[in-house]
Order: sequence, then structure tokens, then C-alpha cells
Amino acid sequence: YDVVCEFMHLSHNFHPVNWDDDAEEELIIAGKEGVWHFDRSEGEWSAKRLTKNFAGEIRDGRLPNGRRFIVAVEPMHGTTAAVYVQPKKDGDLWQPLKVLDEALKDGHALACADYLGVGSDQIVVGWRAMNAKGIPGIKMFTPLDAAGTKWRETVISSKDVAVEDIKAADLNGDGK
Repeated sequence: YDVVCEFMHLSHNFHPVNWDDDAEEELIIAGKEGVWHFDRSEGEWSAKRLTKNFAGEIRDGRLPNGRRFIVAVEPMHGTTAAVYVQPKKDGDLWQPLKVLDEALKDGHALACADYLGVGSDQIVVGWRAMNAKGIPGIKMFTPLDAAGTKWRETVISSKDVAVEDIKAADLNGDGK
């Protein structure tokens, strides 16, 4: 085993990504210190901060214009789903693009995939509504323009499902 980092507190979620040209995946990790990207090279892990906000859930995707984004639930088990875009200059913090929702209750799940077959990703957000009693649910957010400045919200499920986690997969190999 390897120690990836020892400085994060209340890290809650991680997501494997492959953002560089090597074969190995890297990790993006959400926690009290924000969202971080960890990459391993020559047996050593390096850390790069992506955002400063306390985040509990993290996923990545692509906008219609091809630009990479990350989406986070802020803070851990929080109320906000926020989208950030990759900066033009490597090493800069990712810039907030859009707050998708600020009314989640125990936000606890994210998944990004091209559910609609349009060539870019949509975001699915789930929440539990356990600690602040309310109605749990799942919503999908679809970018309506190339840069991701406008999004459509679609309610997928409401009071029937309290969401702990959510995943996207092509289980039958049809590309969807």
C-alpha cells in the first residue's frame, strides 16, 4: 500500500480519473480542505489543490465544448451542488462555473455520464434528507449551452428513495 496524503481531514469521497498521458489512474479527493488531485509518478504521490471549498462528493465530466469540469456536493452531506471548470493555466484553482442546486438535504451522491447520448456529460445528484428531515431524491442537470452556463434541472425521483450513493455504468455494452 501507499500513503497518498496525510494532510486532509474529513475526506469523504474520491474518484479515479486519468487526466494525463500515462496508463495509471489518478485520484480526485473531496474533503474539508477542498478538492485535490493526486498523481503518482516514479513511486511518489504529488498533490494539487483544485478547489478550496469543503466538499463531500466529487465527480468529473466534459461540457459540450469539451472542457473538463468537476462537480462537488458542498460541504460534506451538504446543501449545494456546484460545478467548476478546469483553468486555462495549469496550477491555478478551478473556477466556479455554476451552482446547480442550493437546497439539497444531506447531499450524498454524484454521477456524471452522457445519459442522453449527446456527446457531453450530464450530472446526477442524489440526497438523503435524513439529518434535516425532508424529502429525499435524485435530479439530473443537463448543460444547455456549450460553455455550461445554463443548465436544465430534471427531477428523476423524489420521496421514494433516500440516496446514499449512485453510479453510472453501461451494463449491456450498447454505448449508453
